[in-house]
Amino acid sequence: MARWIGHPVKTFSIGFEEKAFDELSYARYVSRYFGSDHHEFVVKPDAIGILPKLVWHYNEPFADSSAIPTYYVAKATTTMSRLS
Repeated sequence: MARWIGHPVKTFSIGFEEKAFDELSYARYVSRYFGSDHHEFVVKPDAIGILPKLVWHYNEPFADSSAIPTYYVAKATTTMSRLS
């Protein structure tokens, strides 16, 4: 994609305060390699606090913990796209 569109691709990643779960260094590496317009957000997940939103958005049983970081990155990218 980066080769064909003529401008840097926007990429988004979230990181965590807990270093054992944080993968931002890998996202930065890939971003540099492809020359993307990279944006990062560090979050402190609040699974209980966002549970009603997750239930509403998924609208079906979903027992995968990836729903939490997926929610946060979707929220961050939506906010960024409104600002640009």
